[in-house]
Amino acid sequence: MDDLRISKRVSNANFYLITFIVGFIAFFLIREIIMLVLMIAFEIRDPGFAVSFASLLEQGNFLGFTPNMWTALNLSQFLGNLILTIPLVIILWKVIVRDFKLFKTELWHNLRVIGFGFILMLFGQNLLSRIYQYFGIVDESANQELIMYALEADSSIFILLSVVILAPLLEELLFRQLFFGLLEEKFKFPKVVALLISAAVFAALHAYDIFFFQYFFMALILAGSYSLFKNNIIIPIGIHFLNNAVILLYVFDIIG
Repeated sequence: MDDLRISKRVSNANFYLITFIVGFIAFFLIREIIMLVLMIAFEIRDPGFAVSFASLLEQGNFLGFTPNMWTALNLSQFLGNLILTIPLVIILWKVIVRDFKLFKTELWHNLRVIGFGFILMLFGQNLLSRIYQYFGIVDESANQELIMYALEADSSIFILLSVVILAPLLEELLFRQLFFGLLEEKFKFPKVVALLISAAVFAALHAYDIFFFQYFFMALILAGSYSLFKNNIIIPIGIHFLNNAVILLYVFDIIG
């Protein structure tokens, strides 16, 4: 019986490893494929669209984007996240349901944990912003700048749904549930090392310049909340959701 249980755990770990690798590749590939299809569609209607769009995107010149360019970018982001989130939720459904049931057993405690994690994240981001300003760095990260411009487009509903709803769910399942879990359980990294590696990878995917540290701190909070509170994925999803939602409220000048 013990051998059977060990074999099952190893089998599950290997399955999750394959799921993470496929999911990690698809995280980039699906969006690019959808964007290519949309570029071709708009190119047929508007010759020269593809070249102009690719050039402006490479330059980071978002002010030069046309409405169709924003539609291609926002829709590819939304559909890419949606297409990847659905199979991940299906694969990890039992884990999600189990964690949600456990979350409800200590509901108010866990809600306070989410609130504290969110406040800690805001404090860290504010502190880093002040440090950046002290050294004369006043720009936003490329990722944040892109989102801010995207939210002003007519197709902003797609980026809104992607950032607030899909991103917290997708990224927590992929980088905390799978990646951090594999580092700690399958590869037997010490908890602190697993935290640092998973946070570094997450941050590098969002920013590869000086703003790397903002996302690194954010990822440490998310991974730390997952690890410290019984590996319950609902907690980092809640913190991530709250963080993204409040940032968007600031962008729209609803609060602050």
